Amino acid sequence: MISARTLDDLGWPTLVDHWVKRCATKRGEAHVRALALFDGIDQARERASEITEARALASRGEPLPLGGIADIATAIARVRKAAALEAPDLVAVATTGRSLARLRAHLRERSVVAPRLAARGETIADLGHVYHPILEAFDPDGRLVDHASDAL
Repeated sequence: MISARTLDDLGWPTLVDHWVKRCATKRGEAHVRALALFDGIDQARERASEITEARALASRGEPLPLGGIADIATAIARVRKAAALEAPDLVAVATTGRSLARLRAHLRERSVVAPRLAARGETIADLGHVYHPILEAFDPDGRLVDHASDAL
């Protein structure tokens, strides 16, 4: 375990603060704040390789499509307790699912340039059966559309 003084000497808190400012969600911020230094050089090299791949995609004009991903942790927690979601939460879950599918496809199509990131992308579940019906039934503001299914 690395001491707090060593982390301070390395500038770790400053780095984390800068990294947190780039997070799109509170959950991402919490994840970054909880990160520790890697246990070994192999982990650091693997992560550096992933960063290099992401930079290569960006330099080709093909950055990671991360837009549309919302913090849906609270909605997921409610569903796990068998609680119903309000329409805006359903739409947020659906748009996040669609955005994650877009990210997975983006990485799959670029597996030659970014094989490590593509492998990570393959772990993203295909939830089209969840988000397609929701997105077809609600408008972006969470209002039920006229042609929505009665079963929904």
